[in-house]
Amino acid sequence: HDQTTPCVILDRNGALSPSSTTVATLRAETGAPLRDLLHLNLDHASNAAPCVLPRDRATLLQLGGLTAVVGDDRAHFFDGDASAEPRAALKRIGAAVESDAETPFELAVLEAILSEVSSSFARRRDLYEPVVQRQLRAAPSGDDDAGVAGLHRLSAFDVALQRFEAEARSTLSVLEELLASDEDMLGLLLTEKCAGKVDHERHAEVELLLESYHRRLAHVSADIAELRGRITIAQDLARVTIDLHRNHIIKFNLYLSMSAVGLAATTSIAGIFGMNLVSGIEESPTAFVVVTAGSALVGAGVVAGLHAVMRQAAEIEERAKLAADDRLALVALLENMSSVESFFDRAQAQDVLITRTALADMLEAESGHAPSPREVDILFDIFDQSGD
Repeated sequence: HDQTTPCVILDRNGALSPSSTTVATLRAETGAPLRDLLHLNLDHASNAAPCVLPRDRATLLQLGGLTAVVGDDRAHFFDGDASAEPRAALKRIGAAVESDAETPFELAVLEAILSEVSSSFARRRDLYEPVVQRQLRAAPSGDDDAGVAGLHRLSAFDVALQRFEAEARSTLSVLEELLASDEDMLGLLLTEKCAGKVDHERHAEVELLLESYHRRLAHVSADIAELRGRITIAQDLARVTIDLHRNHIIKFNLYLSMSAVGLAATTSIAGIFGMNLVSGIEESPTAFVVVTAGSALVGAGVVAGLHAVMRQAAEIEERAKLAADDRLALVALLENMSSVESFFDRAQAQDVLITRTALADMLEAESGHAPSPREVDILFDIFDQSGD
C-alpha cells in the first residue's frame, strides 16, 4: 500500500495541481476503509466498476472514467501521469467548481463530475448516431457482397453500443442506489459532517441534484437502446436480403440440374439406339425422326414436371414474402399506436363509423406519409370485430 500513485489535486478555488499519493496516505486523510480504496483500483482507474461511496471524511467516486476521492476542501483525481497536463475534463470540472463558490465544495465537485459524465455520454451518443444512421441507410443493398459487409459492420456497431449501454446503465444504477438511501445522500454532505451539524432535511437538495442527472443519463440510455433496436431490425432485414440472394443462386442451380436431367433423358435414348447391335429398325425410313421427336418429348416432359414442382415452391416463397411485408407494415403502424388509440376514442365518443379513408387520413396526418392500402387492411383485420 506504499506504492505511489500519480494524481491531480483540485482545491476549493478550482485550481488543478499534479501530485502523487499512496493508499496509506489517502486512508489516513479520509478515514476510508482499505477495501473501498482498493475497490477504486487507483492504478487502473478506468477498469474499476462505477460507484459513489460516501464515507466519514470523504466520498470515493468512480463514474464515466473519472476516479476521485473528494474531501470537504480538496479532491484527488487519478488521471494517469501526474507530470502531464490535466485533461480537458478535469479543467472543465475545475472551472465549474471555481464558478460555484457558494455551494459546499464536495457538492460542487459532485455536480461538476455528474455534469461532465452526462455530457461525455451525450457526446458519445451524438458521435454514434450519425454514423449508425448512415450505415443503416447503406445497409439495404441489392449487392450480395455489400450486404454481407454491411451486416458485419452493423454487428460491430451493435457490440460497441451494447458496451456503451451497459456502461450507462451501470452509472444509472449507482445514482438509483444513492437516491434510495437518505443516509447515503446525507453522507455526501462532508462540510456539514465535519462541522458536526447535519441538517437531515438537506437530503432533498442532494436528491434534486441526483435526480436531475439521473434523468439526463436515462435519456441517453434510452437513445442508445433505440439505436440498438434499429440496428437489430436492419440486421434482420440484411439477413433476409442475403437469404434471398442465396435462394436465387440455389434456384439457378436447380434449373441447371433440371435441364441436365431432361438432357440426360434424351441422351439415354440416343445411347440406346446408338449401340452397334441389330434391332430390326435400321431400315425404317421414319425411325430417326420418330426416335428424335420422342426423345425431345421425353426430355421436355421431365423438365415440365420439375417446373411444376418449382411453381409450388414459388407459391410458398411468395406467401413468405407477403408475410414479411405484413410484418414491416405492422411495425410501421405500431409506431403510431397512440394516435390510433386517440382516433378510436374520438370515433367512439362521437359515435361515428370508422372508414378506411378516415383511418388512412389520420395515419397520414400523424406520420407525414400516406399509409399503404395493406397497412389500412391490416388495421381493419386486427380491430374490426363486426366484419363489415
